[in-house]
Amino acid sequence: MKIIITIFSLLFFSFSYGQSVSKTKPATLNAIAKFISHENGEMISISKFSIIKDFSNNAFADTVFVYDSKEIPLDFDTVLLTVNKYGGERSEGNIYFSSPDYDANYGIHPIRNNQISIGENENSEINEWALKGQIRKIAVLEYEQFDQTKNKPKNPKNYKSNTTVNYNRTGNLDSLKILYKTKTSSTFMETNISYNYTNVERTGIVIENKKDTISITHKKWLTNQLYTEEYFDSKNNLFKTIWTFVDSNHKITHQRTEEKYTNSATEIRPFDIYYTFNEDNYLEKITTKFQGIENETIVDKNIDLLFDHNGNPTKSIKVENNIKYLIIRKYEYY
Repeated sequence: MKIIITIFSLLFFSFSYGQSVSKTKPATLNAIAKFISHENGEMISISKFSIIKDFSNNAFADTVFVYDSKEIPLDFDTVLLTVNKYGGERSEGNIYFSSPDYDANYGIHPIRNNQISIGENENSEINEWALKGQIRKIAVLEYEQFDQTKNKPKNPKNYKSNTTVNYNRTGNLDSLKILYKTKTSSTFMETNISYNYTNVERTGIVIENKKDTISITHKKWLTNQLYTEEYFDSKNNLFKTIWTFVDSNHKITHQRTEEKYTNSATEIRPFDIYYTFNEDNYLEKITTKFQGIENETIVDKNIDLLFDHNGNPTKSIKVENNIKYLIIRKYEYY
């Protein structure tokens, strides 16, 4: 399924792979936590939390403290923390963080079950990928063999992948169809996903190669910055969870995939993807992390040649491992 995630990312962005890099991780805590108590603080509020699930690059501690300019009234138990390591003095044995600008509204996000609508436009997948306009459908063709002088495919039917994405009026996925070739296959693989919605949850049916694999997905927003997608097999066993984080502008920043592997019913290996957009909302960098190995992808070899009336790219050249690809996109709008 990581192949599908990667292909979906490639619908809109082109990049070339870099080498493994060693970097100093930012001292930022990104975690689901349980509120424990308000602590005494002079001129500032201190809240104590117990970490339930840590998505950070660094694991910090089981219990943390958060500084804020004023005490936030907490009528809930579980929160998403997006806070920075506090640079001031700290008591021995305790780890302190602070919300951005010391404002708890930006660092402590309540998780309230069944209260965030999946159909809200600001939480739409079109916004996550910085697309423009009320898109109904995107058709994407990727070619490896093309006339590099005229930027046209030599044979329009000889594509590397063919993807069709349909969106509903709220900007979320209605259906997705992907035809693609893997490195080990000369024939096309096919994935079809169709979705149904309630107010707070989306259910999707995934079919691989028409009959080979059938699974059910459930998507649910936990906060305005985080949603989960759970995947169940035909026997209703949960085998994968994807956690997706977005920033205050609703652009995707981080995805973690936790999947149970066939050789072990309990082993879970997290696979993390971090997305960095520039100020013009173009994807600038992708960083992946799997089993302690980190790879950085620099998005610096994408050339958008043509755009439609809404400013979405219709023809692009991407360079990957010194190979050029032609990307043709066609948009339909409501």
